[in-house]
Amino acid sequence: MNEREYIDAIALLLASGVGSRSGKLLIEQFKSATTTFAASRSDLLDAGLTRDQVEALRDPALPDRAWREFNAARTAGAEIVPLGSETYPPMLAETYDPPVVLFGRGPWREALAGAPVVAIVGSRRASTYGRNVAERIAADLARRGVTVVSGLARGIDAAAHRGAVDAGGRSIAVMGTGIDAIYPRENDRLAERLLERGGLLTEFPASTPPSGQNFPFRNRVISGLAHGVLVVEAADRSGSLITARTAMEQGRDVYAVPGNVTSATSAGPNLLIRDGACLVRSWADVVEELPAPYRDRILDAERERDRQVTLSAAADVSKEERLTLKFLAADAPRHVDWLADRTRLDAGSLADALFTLELKGLAAALPGGFYVRKL
Repeated sequence: MNEREYIDAIALLLASGVGSRSGKLLIEQFKSATTTFAASRSDLLDAGLTRDQVEALRDPALPDRAWREFNAARTAGAEIVPLGSETYPPMLAETYDPPVVLFGRGPWREALAGAPVVAIVGSRRASTYGRNVAERIAADLARRGVTVVSGLARGIDAAAHRGAVDAGGRSIAVMGTGIDAIYPRENDRLAERLLERGGLLTEFPASTPPSGQNFPFRNRVISGLAHGVLVVEAADRSGSLITARTAMEQGRDVYAVPGNVTSATSAGPNLLIRDGACLVRSWADVVEELPAPYRDRILDAERERDRQVTLSAAADVSKEERLTLKFLAADAPRHVDWLADRTRLDAGSLADALFTLELKGLAAALPGGFYVRKL
């Protein structure tokens, strides 16, 4: 795209009263922002715009405002991504009202390309339990190649971002401010880390300050980028539930971590589970719901990893452990007395062998003194 096309896309974003839904319709109708501005008044009206919206597109001050915003974005080091361009996130473009323009910093395109994407959201007033769960699940998903998206807010959002990048994975923050206005300021350092491990995205012009109305509005972008949305903690009326409802409208999966029924921040996830959201206890519950190619790739890699760990552990066994393994079966529990009779080991040696095999993940104890071999 040339400079003129970027400026026109920003002008469409800034046009008063047009909005993202009408902006998408115009780009579908006229193929680009530039050709939209070249269209006649009658063509714009025929496309479904109101007269006020048409006049907003004809505002003589709009080109200058768009030019200034173009320069401000470039000064902030932002990539300008118009709807309809090759670099626009395809899943987001398919939603009902995607942003007309995105402003991005960092390797966010690489973080989205060919990767499963899960949004993790929740309360700003998160409990220690909630933060720990969000961080752990985000880390476990990131280690398995899942890109974690959230909103950079304090609480669950920050914990999810932190868990992903600490695990060496990728995470993207969707901001409710301009690309050059990190909020809250306490997450400045976290934002810097995200610029190395995923990136920052926003639809708001440079220097847009934090405003209460912006954050629920940006939630549709969080869910629109993802295959599914995980809610960790949220009150029964919260922005996280807005994100979950938007995800459902966009055809995305919704997952929720259950919580204490007496906790206000557990009300949201528990309600979602009651209404059909997938109950999540660990990363595996999320992966099971991903589209088949991603799910199978991750689970196949996990099984291979477990097999290698088992083979490694099996190679490092004593004579007594090897003898005990010989008589253990994966599908038939063996009683300790039966094992003693077959192995001819004394009680102490057999107990030591079974205990060590459990520690190595090669055997599992069952109630009543029975043992099985782990695959």
